[in-house]
Amino acid sequence: MVPEVLLALLGVPGEVIVLVPGSELHGPERFRVSPDLPFLEPPERASLDRLVSLGYAFRCLERFVADEGESGVLAAVGGSSRSDGGGSLYRRALAAGVGEVLSSYEAAVLRLEQDVLRGATPALPAALESALSSFALVLPSLRAVLRPVMESDDLRGAALLHHLHAAALAAGAPQLESALRALRSRCYRALYQQLLAWTVHGALVDPFGEFWVRRVDGGGGDGGVGASDDPFDGDDGGEDEWHRGFLVSLENLPPGIELPAAEATLFIGRAVRVLSSPRGAFAGKSLLPAEVAAAATASLRALAKNDGEFDRASFELVLETIRAPIAARLGRLVVANARLLDHLGALRAYFLLGRGDFFQTFFEEAAGLLRAPPRSSTAEADMAAPFAQAALKSSAVNDPLASRFRLRFNPAERGGGDDDVGASAHFQPRRAAAAAAATTTSGGGATARVPSFDGWDGLELDYAVPWPLGLILTKNTIARYNKLFQYLLRLKRAQLALDDAWCRVQADHVFYGEGVRGGSRGRGRGERGGAFEACQRVRHDIAFLVNNWTTYLQVDVIESQFRRAATRIAEAPDDFAEAQRAHRSFLAACTAQSFLDLESVSAIIENIMQLAGALCAEVKGLPPDGSPPSPETMVEVDSIGAKFARQATGLYTILRSNRLANDPKAPYLRLLLLRLNYNDFFFSAA
Repeated sequence: MVPEVLLALLGVPGEVIVLVPGSELHGPERFRVSPDLPFLEPPERASLDRLVSLGYAFRCLERFVADEGESGVLAAVGGSSRSDGGGSLYRRALAAGVGEVLSSYEAAVLRLEQDVLRGATPALPAALESALSSFALVLPSLRAVLRPVMESDDLRGAALLHHLHAAALAAGAPQLESALRALRSRCYRALYQQLLAWTVHGALVDPFGEFWVRRVDGGGGDGGVGASDDPFDGDDGGEDEWHRGFLVSLENLPPGIELPAAEATLFIGRAVRVLSSPRGAFAGKSLLPAEVAAAATASLRALAKNDGEFDRASFELVLETIRAPIAARLGRLVVANARLLDHLGALRAYFLLGRGDFFQTFFEEAAGLLRAPPRSSTAEADMAAPFAQAALKSSAVNDPLASRFRLRFNPAERGGGDDDVGASAHFQPRRAAAAAAATTTSGGGATARVPSFDGWDGLELDYAVPWPLGLILTKNTIARYNKLFQYLLRLKRAQLALDDAWCRVQADHVFYGEGVRGGSRGRGRGERGGAFEACQRVRHDIAFLVNNWTTYLQVDVIESQFRRAATRIAEAPDDFAEAQRAHRSFLAACTAQSFLDLESVSAIIENIMQLAGALCAEVKGLPPDGSPPSPETMVEVDSIGAKFARQATGLYTILRSNRLANDPKAPYLRLLLLRLNYNDFFFSAA
């Protein structure tokens, strides 16, 4: 009987120790002594049943180890033994740890067999049970803990680590807790191997989707694209690789690893991929020194050799020692080597109209086109020539980055999404009434709304981002720059239209005055003089507000915020994260302090620009022969003046409201209010 008991201890049933199938009547499946042995006393039978329960636990655990080993072999050749085609590196690591426990148990059974054969241990159930007492709790409890793992292939990765962590906390018995912690440590070794591949080589070794860094399907992450002579064709500046190639999977975070550590891991791997595969002007050998990779490898291997409890502080410290030198080299590449500040200066010069002589030349070259309605099919090509001529006739001719900008026409762009206003912007009473009624509507988190001006609102700039500046200058960032560009461009066009109206009225007034002095135009002198004064008065009022508003945006907001951002970046040339934060703060401040996120202000500015367009249209319609204008023209000019007064008063009321007093817009808002209300005119009207 003893040989059969020893075989049963190794998971092999026979005639004495039988396998009882699970049923509602007899309970779960298990090993037990055959009921056909009448010579055994009940205490001996109970002792043998307890003893052979170890054998049944061994049988179940051995089957789990064999199944995971078979799954690993099939996965290596491209197949799978599971119906869902899945697998798990962590389950294989767990199986390897369980295999070590079973190996020590097998060795104990073999020693017991030798002791029984030598007579050192009596062949009694109690003696056999005592010899294997160290496994009496551990083996059956391990089977119970791992039963959900054996029954479900979905328990893998972080879910498996959480399961083992919870089981170790609830173990109670020190032997079982120690065994469970050892098994969890084996699973963490698989994690460290994935971490090593990602943080040292930038390779995502995760065939079963268990690591917390996950590749985004169709989102890049496969290296660069072919080079092209056209800066607008081919390269995305590294944006897809950095921003859309990989992400942190929250459901795959193991116990003890928090989101900041996971994001640091994501950053390290992406930075290694960028530095290891340079493109564009930096194409060639890797920019990541071998000693940095060697130091990271040594740190992770030292961490993986620790078979004790997972230590969060040690893990995060190792991550930081890996991240710091890699982040410094990435920052040096982006800020210093790729000349980030030069490119930001170019964005300010062209997107934010900082190169004034260039845009003045452009408006002069494109004056004839801008006076007519755009043709959607040819508008972009029509504007290409004046844009190129402006580059040749201004200081942009010496700018090496000017070739990276081109003008585009997007007919879908209509400011804040309102109806197309056509070739000439006419005042819309319904929209004006809504804007005048609006006060401090919520706009802090609203989408930026660009006031519209006319049919050329679709003009926008395109910028070819060189590698690796796509890490900071993303498509979304360029779109935000384009919002500011469209806003400033429309204000500038309204400003130039008002200046042109002044020239027309002034020239006509001089011509009219000479005619009167010569005695050739006496008729209608009063009517003509009144029209001149009305047009000049209304034009002056609108131009005063538009000019001060433009000065506020370009001097108080853009220039001051740009200097602040440039200083922050220059003071930390090796800090990529600081450069990213400084640039984001710059864009956010420009958008907020331009009031593009405040619907009521944007609507009023739009109405004021349309009133400017309507006034310029009336000035163009004045009779060229010096005859008095029609009564309708005089009424329309007076109406424009009255409507503008209401809009300006509403704007001043919003800007001086208590809601904006403590807003991020406040620092330079006081300067704007001082400019607008230097003689208390707006205050008195409000």
